[in-house]
Amino acid sequence: MASRYYPQKDIDTFDKFNKELIGDLYSGKDGIINQTVVLYKVSAVDTETNMYGETAQGKVYKPGVQVACLIAADEQITQMDEFGPDLQQTAPSHEKTEVVENDDGSVDINFEPGAVAPETGDNHYMNLADLLPDSILDPLGSELYANYTDYKESRRKITE
Repeated sequence: MASRYYPQKDIDTFDKFNKELIGDLYSGKDGIINQTVVLYKVSAVDTETNMYGETAQGKVYKPGVQVACLIAADEQITQMDEFGPDLQQTAPSHEKTEVVENDDGSVDINFEPGAVAPETGDNHYMNLADLLPDSILDPLGSELYANYTDYKESRRKITE
């Protein structure tokens, strides 16, 4: 769905690249990275719970949906001790995971919602200087002031 900032042509281009990279399950075409996962949703209606909200027989799930995906994983770390090799790999925290359903039925899963863009609220016209650290703002301010004084000096020479 096109929006004010993303025209439909751009969205179609992203769709094309995604289908080439991870495949298209609807048409059965494999992508360069042919990785799929099956997602299961808990059926709240079919899962019987007691008065404490617990279930004795286990949760009942709806049928799984196969989804083409890219899986990002941290590097594996192997440590040797007296018991042999110990392979460790960290997984993203599920508390910070953000799941957004798109209009076409696909789902965007972001494991670090604030990593790319900090939480800015609803104000699109927020002051950028409030978001950037001083280590970035100080050199920018110095360069801007130097450029302004150079420009002002050059204009004064022209009028004299």
